[in-house]
Amino acid sequence: MALLPLGLVILSAFLHAAWNALLKQHRQAEAAARSIMVGSCLLALATALALPLGPWFPHPKALAWTALAGAFEGAYFIALARALSGAPLGAAYAVMRGGATLFVWPLSVALLGERVTGLGAGSALIMGVGILLLGSSDLRRTHGAGLAWSFLGAGCIAGYHLAYKQALALGALPLPLFAASVGTASLLRLGLDAIRPPQPGPRFAWGGTVPLAIVTCTASFGLFLWALRLGGAGLTLSLRNTSLIFAQLLALGLGERPGPRQWVALGLLSAGAVGLGLGR
Repeated sequence: MALLPLGLVILSAFLHAAWNALLKQHRQAEAAARSIMVGSCLLALATALALPLGPWFPHPKALAWTALAGAFEGAYFIALARALSGAPLGAAYAVMRGGATLFVWPLSVALLGERVTGLGAGSALIMGVGILLLGSSDLRRTHGAGLAWSFLGAGCIAGYHLAYKQALALGALPLPLFAASVGTASLLRLGLDAIRPPQPGPRFAWGGTVPLAIVTCTASFGLFLWALRLGGAGLTLSLRNTSLIFAQLLALGLGERPGPRQWVALGLLSAGAVGLGLGR
């Protein structure tokens, strides 16, 4: 991989873990998640308009894949807020990112014709052991609901990654792609809020860590999609999973102290995620 995509994807990995940590710190996670979703859409759109790099969606089918990515993004933001409200950052992030990588692998083989390799199969097995080990720890008893939302979030991440990959293959530009996707997610979420009974508390929260989270969220997705256009998908996704390591370091900074079994599980997830990316 060339130096530019390498730097972009590692910076993207750090920023992704960082905005998740910022959301974890917010007292009103669901309201903050709505604000981050809408704010990221507006920031990505403004940046795309300021940087005219060519046709945004040269192939009409790219818009369909973008809409599908948006549906998964909308569900992801709901699952993310509830996962971070119900489980420690380190564990929730590991399940979401590690689980997503594990889900993407067989789907890529079945739907996109990617080949099965020994490294990929072995890495998937390692990740499966890591997830089982994490689920069998004390976290299951104390934060079971949060881990369940994390697994749902993992499925959503897998879905929007595959949809993004297809849209990029059809020529979509990264920032307009993200803006349209998260814009679709925002509209779906606001529509869902409109038909549900009124919920207690504010729908949006713009203070605290939210402005910085909007910037880091937009930058993380924009840089990742740019790197995905420039570099190989397997290695890009593998390096993107270094966010698992960044998330654990940030979790330590927030005062989380995983037990020995959790550390082993997180290590297996991290190693398996990197190996699975390299083995694709």
